[in-house]
Amino acid sequence: MELISINIARKAVLLDVDGVLLACTEIACDMYNADHPDEEPICIEDVKGYGVTGTRADGLLKYYDLPELYDKQEPYEGAQEFVRELSEKYDVYFLTAVPDHIVEKRGKQLEKFFPWIKRSHVFYGQVKERFIADFSLDDAPGHILAQFESGSVKHPVIMRRPWNESLSGIMSVAGYKDFLTFLEFYTGMYDPMGVRRPCVIALVGPAGSNKGKLCGRLIKRGFERLPSCTTSAEKSDEAQGYRHISVEEFRRMKRDGEFLETTCYAGNYYGIPKDAAQDLLKSGRSAVTVVDICGAVVLKRIYKRHCLMVYVDRNVDAVLDDLIKKHKKDELKSRLRWLGAEQKNRELCEISIVNDDSDAAAKALEEYVEGLDK
Repeated sequence: MELISINIARKAVLLDVDGVLLACTEIACDMYNADHPDEEPICIEDVKGYGVTGTRADGLLKYYDLPELYDKQEPYEGAQEFVRELSEKYDVYFLTAVPDHIVEKRGKQLEKFFPWIKRSHVFYGQVKERFIADFSLDDAPGHILAQFESGSVKHPVIMRRPWNESLSGIMSVAGYKDFLTFLEFYTGMYDPMGVRRPCVIALVGPAGSNKGKLCGRLIKRGFERLPSCTTSAEKSDEAQGYRHISVEEFRRMKRDGEFLETTCYAGNYYGIPKDAAQDLLKSGRSAVTVVDICGAVVLKRIYKRHCLMVYVDRNVDAVLDDLIKKHKKDELKSRLRWLGAEQKNRELCEISIVNDDSDAAAKALEEYVEGLDK
């Protein structure tokens, strides 16, 4: 028997329930469609926000008060395994917002589906910024932003869903494996110094950091652009690495699992096809792409030592000038509000590069990659 053990404080993780662990909006859609058989069916892609939005999705709101909805709930695929694995390494707490008359039912649900979590680790309430933790995972943008601005949660993370897909730059994940990868970075379980050539260079940075310009300079220096599909008509030049597809085709490819990662920026969808990076790496060529932090984490999870996450930094005055020039009032307010959260993404990346001069930054990054071991 070991006489001495090292005490390591376990990190605390707050997990939302509806939309993160248990299906919810999908069930509300099914109930609405059953009650309105003569209308065009509604689906979760039609839900673009929380609360009253002035859209057809407002018809779903009444179902969230019905006990029948909660009777139909089941965990998402992989949710139970995720919670079990998470609870082995971290102190896991459920923080769930349900109507008062659903609280007892919710407690029994959680005991049934997730018996590894103590009842004392389950909390109820809408004001989630009152709870202190190291990490959180939630699908509601308002909750994540409140936790970030209050500082109650050191690293709030959003689970990608249609109603938050317009957010970009903040730490987000598309699934449970990506959240676990993210935790490995912050808790020191991942070796950040072992990147090898050839590699995929994932450029991450806030809006206004000129990531796209740096990407272009790297391509001119011989790097391959990682191919991407997009619904943006402005970026339909295949010579630049973009293949334009319709929104319907994009959603079909996403449902069929044909993308490595997807994101939404300025109302347009972007996705990296599954075989794109693999084909390049097999040929011995390094590639470069501009992604949000969620996409970078996905690439790191898949390609591990053959992915280099680069935080693109730029003089803050230049960033603000660009944001003011490019965005209208409401979009500008949103960008500025999330700027601090985007800047925290530096902590996830292996290296940072100053991009005040994109030519100089590209040259420095090329030299860095050439110095990596094969």
